[in-house]
Amino acid sequence: MDGQPVTIQAAVALHQAGAWDRAAQAYAQILSVDPQNADALHLTGVIAHQRGEYEDAIQWIQRALELRPQNATFHNNLGNALQAVRRYDAAEQHFQTALEISPQSVDARFNLGALRQEQGQWNAALADFAAVVRQHPGMAKAYYRLGMIFKRQGQLTEAVRCLSEALVHDPDFDEAALLLAISHRAAGRIPEALEQFQRLCKKSPQQIDAHFELAATLLDCGRFDEAIEQLSNVIQRAPEHARAHHHLGIAHLRLLHLTEAEACFREAVRLRPDFAMAHNSLGSLLRERGELSAAADCFSESIRLLPQAAEPRANLAGILQLQGRPTEAIAAYRSALQIDDSSARIHSNLLMTLHYDPELSVEEIFEEHQRWSRRHVVPTGATPRLKNNPLQSRPLRIGYLSADFRAHSVASFIEPLLKAHDRRAVHVSCYSDVTAPDAITARLKAHADTWRDVQGKTDQEVLKMIVDEEIDILVDLAGHTGGNRLQVLAQRAAPVQITHLGYGGTTGIPAIDYRLTDVVADPPGESRRHVEELAYLRSGIFCYAPPANAPPVAPAPCLANGYVTFGSFNNLAKINSGVVKLWAAILRDAPTSRLIMKSHSFIDAATREDFLQRFSQHGIDTARLDLLGQVAKLQEHLELYGRIDIALDSFPYTGATTTCESLWMGVPVVTLRGNQYVGRLSASLLTQIGCPELIAETPQAYQEITRTLAENMPRLGNIRTQLREQMAQSPVCDAVTAATGVETMYRDMWQRWCQGNRKAG
Repeated sequence: MDGQPVTIQAAVALHQAGAWDRAAQAYAQILSVDPQNADALHLTGVIAHQRGEYEDAIQWIQRALELRPQNATFHNNLGNALQAVRRYDAAEQHFQTALEISPQSVDARFNLGALRQEQGQWNAALADFAAVVRQHPGMAKAYYRLGMIFKRQGQLTEAVRCLSEALVHDPDFDEAALLLAISHRAAGRIPEALEQFQRLCKKSPQQIDAHFELAATLLDCGRFDEAIEQLSNVIQRAPEHARAHHHLGIAHLRLLHLTEAEACFREAVRLRPDFAMAHNSLGSLLRERGELSAAADCFSESIRLLPQAAEPRANLAGILQLQGRPTEAIAAYRSALQIDDSSARIHSNLLMTLHYDPELSVEEIFEEHQRWSRRHVVPTGATPRLKNNPLQSRPLRIGYLSADFRAHSVASFIEPLLKAHDRRAVHVSCYSDVTAPDAITARLKAHADTWRDVQGKTDQEVLKMIVDEEIDILVDLAGHTGGNRLQVLAQRAAPVQITHLGYGGTTGIPAIDYRLTDVVADPPGESRRHVEELAYLRSGIFCYAPPANAPPVAPAPCLANGYVTFGSFNNLAKINSGVVKLWAAILRDAPTSRLIMKSHSFIDAATREDFLQRFSQHGIDTARLDLLGQVAKLQEHLELYGRIDIALDSFPYTGATTTCESLWMGVPVVTLRGNQYVGRLSASLLTQIGCPELIAETPQAYQEITRTLAENMPRLGNIRTQLREQMAQSPVCDAVTAATGVETMYRDMWQRWCQGNRKAG
């Protein structure tokens, strides 16, 4: 300024050019000459605000207001400085004063809205921003703020409208473009979201948030390889992006790339030790690997860091279930639902776990299923969109819907049915929700007339696909198990809807018409515990395809050992304290006998030790127990049955796949008939193959059957040589008869629907 007097106009020009230091010097020079220059005082305060020196800003602008108390701009900017230090009441007072002085002040009205938005006064803020756009229809940032609030309130249509309008007035408003894409995603408009994210990423490659959200959307869609590529690019540009490492781990976990997933989760935790959901995801990975105790520690840490998150509590419940602690698991699921009772998935997990608890009555379990339906199923009226031709005699379009078309127990029972279906009578469509397809997936695909991969699609997209393809009978193979699509069935995707195989009871959903069963698993009278009509298969629930590479039946090991070996390869979730107590009594009856248990959960050392202690508490020397973890191949698993003489079934939830495997390998299975479907699965199988003498009605009878078998080693040897052939000749392995029976039942159900009586008595 070279000793020349500085004008306020020259100082403002410097300020507007971003030369804050020179502008501040100019304002100071003006004030040294004229200490009462209100404009210089005010603008010195504005520079202090811009520098983050909020208390200084407040003092400078207050001095200006003492000189010009009716200046709306001064009040507005003082309000901004007060808001920055969270003196909200004082800030609001000055914004209001600015509006009283200048009712048409768009800046003051906008800032008042922003203040109210910051305080969570959503409706008042909406009114302010709506007033701004009425006054100034081209103000993009006001539309953006409206979109932010509508998005937060779940009014997604309005959010999309406002954010789109913001972009009309400012096409370079990247924050609005990003939130628009996120709003599309939240509304389930995934194609629109992806298009918007991709457009923004192309326009502004430096927008890390846009690339991350694009990757997150691809992850939600099940496009894991693309998500991995995007997230890797984000991390390359922003190595400290903890959420990107976390999401990359999730993508790898979904593809069962466990080593890569672990590295990602651990890096996310290293970058942000307080990242609760990264601890949660690391726990999920460790659970997948069978490291249950370490997983539980991760979930507990996640709960500590984020007590109001439901997901870690539900995951901890899952660990307790896998450790054979159903009562504790149920309590943990209920704790999660107290936090988030809107989660249908967590509630479904609770329903599944209820079946494992021997203390719960069937009435309590049924009531909880009805509660799930009341809470999570949105009632639907008539369904005029269904356009199926009601011709009774034409070939039927059958749809099977499952996330388990892979190496899974469901595949063992659905494959022979798919293969044996009469294509003159039915056209078979499979809707596969498999995350990581495998060789079994490919084999099942070959048995389908139409194969649709629905992984990553929304329920509405799956619903539309099934309706458009005019499926006549839709068969759900999941029930409340993982990856289910119950919401699709709840909206009536097909004229006739059935649940079968995957789940151990009613779904609770009125739109599902039938549940397939048999008279052993569900004796007459069971219908009162179902919302579906029970449809009875004459050949039994299960049609089993023995593994083609199953090893030959080995001789009964007791003949060489001189003692009997009991065994159970059931999921550890089924082995509760009552089961342990009865098995311990059986071991005491045969003092030289041994027990082999095999479960994925036994990979975990602490879980193994816990089970050894449970038997020890009943007086059993733990040296008599062999607790085995997972083996790599199915053939190795089946060969282990060669070490067992008698298989002990679990209760109240019995085996199914393990029962079939045991019988096919020549090992008799002793079961205790329960009081509900899941407690009678083995009883159904044993009845179908002609071994009702292995079914006990009481724990005492169960113990007596095992004692009688154990005392007659020659008989065990004979059973061993005959059981596979007996099973092979039974209805359990007769796929053609089973398929014919199912098709007859499908035809009957279809004819009822055509006649307007879809649930005939």
